[in-house]
Amino acid sequence: MIKKFDTEIAKCEAQIKAVLKKEDWLQEKVSRLLTIKGIGLISLAIVLAETQGFALINNVKQLTSYAGFDVVERESSTSVKGKTKISKKGNSRIRAALYFPALVASQHNAALRAVYQRINSGKTSMMVGVVSLQRKLLLLIYSMWKSGTLFQDRSLTSGDQERKPLLRHKDEVFENKVGRSTDLPTLDELPSDLSSEALLRQ
Repeated sequence: MIKKFDTEIAKCEAQIKAVLKKEDWLQEKVSRLLTIKGIGLISLAIVLAETQGFALINNVKQLTSYAGFDVVERESSTSVKGKTKISKKGNSRIRAALYFPALVASQHNAALRAVYQRINSGKTSMMVGVVSLQRKLLLLIYSMWKSGTLFQDRSLTSGDQERKPLLRHKDEVFENKVGRSTDLPTLDELPSDLSSEALLRQ
């Protein structure tokens, strides 16, 4: 059974590569995104497929909410505010696809490793840093997809990190060159049982 599954996985990877080679512009964009340390072809293909190449994504806030990385505050029945957490109301396939890339980036991506270590400093659970890197990788993919730039891996000190963030995304809106100009609704605005395919057709 394992051998059969491995064969099917190899076929899927071959089909993905074949699709990428059909369009020169797509192959070029994907090649640039694969320069991000930690991101592999399958993980990238899932992100692009689930967002239809960010065709209906207009800004990072929208993308963050769609993927379920938006932060909400825990509240008890007595309205006592607690720690914050991600909503997880968004596309679980995107979050799953970025889990292992985040783990790899925490070890082999100099810039993201520094962020990971800073966030997890003094914390008992390392998942806080992993989730943060998942979100950063997603926004980095989105930024590079729109701008067509190559990833630059730099070793950052804590001081440099404050002056030169890995990705400037606050209140930043990218030009939407593909698809309609209609805003993509967030997952918070839709029934939880809607699939990503149905959502992206809105």
